[in-house]
Amino acid sequence: MQQHLIVVDLDGTALKNHTELAPFTLTVLKQLQANGHIIMIATGRSYLASRKFYEQLGSETPLSNLNGAIVHHPSCANFPPLQHFVNASLLEKLFDISCFPEVEIIWIDKQLQAVMTGTNAQIDQLIAEQNFIADISIQSLSPADLATAHACTVVIKNGMVSQFMEKAEEIFGKNVALRCWGPGYENFIELFTPHISKASAIAHVQAHYGINNAHTLAFGDQMNDLEMFAYVPHSVAMSNAVPELKALAHAITDRPNTAGGVGHYLNQYFQLNITE
Repeated sequence: MQQHLIVVDLDGTALKNHTELAPFTLTVLKQLQANGHIIMIATGRSYLASRKFYEQLGSETPLSNLNGAIVHHPSCANFPPLQHFVNASLLEKLFDISCFPEVEIIWIDKQLQAVMTGTNAQIDQLIAEQNFIADISIQSLSPADLATAHACTVVIKNGMVSQFMEKAEEIFGKNVALRCWGPGYENFIELFTPHISKASAIAHVQAHYGINNAHTLAFGDQMNDLEMFAYVPHSVAMSNAVPELKALAHAITDRPNTAGGVGHYLNQYFQLNITE
């Protein structure tokens, strides 16, 4: 069979929960790797927060971390890595309290470190649930700290998200895109360069392996998967995905992430006949 590129998001997609790959999905993905297909992790997580799953797949997997800001293959010296940084000069305005009084916390992700200006109950719960192993520090930040930031998220004060979004769109225009993290984190807003996404990461990996869209499958569940669903014709939304993604998807899994939905879809698609 023609070699395929199979792109999987982590949380809400390939993972059973925030700390474990769904067992059947892992079994199927490893078999597809053994059959010569390329498995690619595409996640909003940093590398250190996703390395565990990379290693479970046998360290044979290219990764897109921080929603396309970093594309790399830690165990393959011949893979050309990509790194993108947020536009520091534009995001300096986030530090202007008179301009953005709605901002409670600024969170930036660097290559191997997360730095934030403070914490709250949401962040503490997130770190505990996802078992983050990245080097996280709470400290004062200056605009200069953004120069080495691959990603930037702002935590907005309660009830002020709409005000922030309206003001940010006015100030940044089309130079900075905005995206809500999703259910439970509606006040966590990611700011990113518009042309950088999981889709741009997939295009880079496709070029390296010589695989086109006709032989690419992408699985996701949240708003940060919209760009790759618009790019990859065979896009598969999880049954637990947000409605916006389901509306754009080529197909929807019969089972949610907690029941190995990715694995069951691929098992049927590639006619592997693996029993759970």
